[in-house]
Amino acid sequence: MSGGMQGGGGVPETLLSTKGQLHGYSTENIPVSVGTNNFSIYADSTEASGLVYGATAKSLLDATGKMLYASGANTLAAVSPGSLNDVLTMGGSSVPGWSAPAAGGGGNMEFVERFTKTSASSTFTCSLASAIDLTDFTTLIAIFKGRFDLSGTGMMELQIADNQQQPIAETRYSSMVMEVTTGVSVTKETDIDHWTVGVNTGGIGASTAGTIYMEVSIPPIVGAGDAGTLNPSNIYCRWMQNGKSEIQAWGAGYTYDNIAAVTDIRGFYLTNSEGNNFNTASIVDVYKVTR
Repeated sequence: MSGGMQGGGGVPETLLSTKGQLHGYSTENIPVSVGTNNFSIYADSTEASGLVYGATAKSLLDATGKMLYASGANTLAAVSPGSLNDVLTMGGSSVPGWSAPAAGGGGNMEFVERFTKTSASSTFTCSLASAIDLTDFTTLIAIFKGRFDLSGTGMMELQIADNQQQPIAETRYSSMVMEVTTGVSVTKETDIDHWTVGVNTGGIGASTAGTIYMEVSIPPIVGAGDAGTLNPSNIYCRWMQNGKSEIQAWGAGYTYDNIAAVTDIRGFYLTNSEGNNFNTASIVDVYKVTR
């Protein structure tokens, strides 16, 4: 025959007539049509040729952030990227997707603001540039790092500023302090106008250098306030301290502001019971643990 067959295999020259076609076989020689761009060829006994083009990672991952999953048995699919800070979750029919993280868990600790003492004085006022709403944190943390002068029995005192008072300066604070040095010394303070968070040794050395960790939280509802409604009104605090010329101690307490609901925290006010100075360059760093 002239020009009708190729070689001795009996395959017509016109069998493959389109770019990308492949030579296949069923019960006779047949063409396998070209597939979609970036698809790959797979064996498939249900097809006449025994071959089929199917999706690949390259064909499905056509945008930044996409991820592969199986939408069914032996079936590739891709999940599109979510928004910033979303988490991958499993949806209905075992199909994954991105969504905003659920509330709860340990939360995230975020730096809020640093306060630096630029000159020595007996007060260290840390008024937040922006009030922190109760819905925006589970815990606030303030860390004092620095020195304050010693004389007599001068101690560091803490007051909290909220939307009602800046700071709360009434006799509404109650607390207990354990001094680690003896292991048995306990200081009780009820209905005073501050928390004592910096106990010192009563004048050993010219000043005390150390770190005091202060942690504040507010339950969403505590009890009936003065206005006769349920208000988040009790502010709880715990603290730990250590340093030089200073009694190692920890403590905890609460204050209450039941005039109306506490809706935000506005600052930390540090003073000294005997007017001793906080030294220049002392700092307070404020953090929040978010929901």
